[in-house]
Amino acid sequence: MRGVTVWIFTFISLILNESLAVYYYYIEHPIDLSHPIDENTIFSDSSETVRVSTLAKTKIYTQYIVYQEQCLPEHGSTHVDAPRHFNKNGWTISDIPLYLLMVEGVHIDVSAEVNNNENFILQPHHLINWERKHGSLPNPCIMLINFGWSWRYKQRVLYTNERDGIRYFPGLSKEAALWIVHTGKVVGIGVDTMSIDPGNSTSFDAHRILSHFNIYSIESINYPNAKSKYQRKFDARFEHIPTLPPRGFNLYVLPTNFIDGTGAPARVVATSNLHTCNGTPSISYMFNIVLTMCILFQKIIKTIV
Repeated sequence: MRGVTVWIFTFISLILNESLAVYYYYIEHPIDLSHPIDENTIFSDSSETVRVSTLAKTKIYTQYIVYQEQCLPEHGSTHVDAPRHFNKNGWTISDIPLYLLMVEGVHIDVSAEVNNNENFILQPHHLINWERKHGSLPNPCIMLINFGWSWRYKQRVLYTNERDGIRYFPGLSKEAALWIVHTGKVVGIGVDTMSIDPGNSTSFDAHRILSHFNIYSIESINYPNAKSKYQRKFDARFEHIPTLPPRGFNLYVLPTNFIDGTGAPARVVATSNLHTCNGTPSISYMFNIVLTMCILFQKIIKTIV
């Protein structure tokens, strides 16, 4: 009888654990992780700007029509760095396979450790600790690093953090870039700073290493709730801001398809992954439950007999 009780409690615990795993990371609405492009857009070269001009404004058969011309560099706002940016034999923007731009994402939030430290460098142990807490990386995946920097974007001086011609902001170490490559799972890496390398880097190790393996970068990610965890208790405006979970979401990275482009502005959107559908368990989830029930039922029968 004791054996039956053990199996019953095992079954209940499996159901509860699986349910929590499915629903805890459910994203109710898509989350836009992109900064808009306007006259305040920040580019890698501080002298570059967006130029917008109206080419024509007219009426045709009583219909209002307007044409505009927008000129902007490749590397500004939320954008993708193609491997060609630092690897002459790497993929250009148009070379990146579409299926590698629409994969599962992981969110590695080190903002509490950064705590606005402009000299913070991401090390392999930060990534290893994340895996210990949240499980191994999906394969393939896009890795998003949250340095807690995106809230500065609306204030150019704070975001670029430039002094005497040198910028200061967090980035990846050479060792972290090598760790990412060695996983064999990461197809893209995203950061909420201007570069995946530290702001004062002159060797650009992370760029060089990742681009050598055709791993693209997404720079200037916009985390809409970047300051909410500090202000939520005191400011009602942050109460309903969506939060990006550590995992359990899909990413859609949609750069402008420039032929031979080394980079391109991109719309980056996170949505709930396929474990759930409109808030209800998916077919695969239900199948796992039924299969678990059958296995446990068989063991219970053997225990009784």
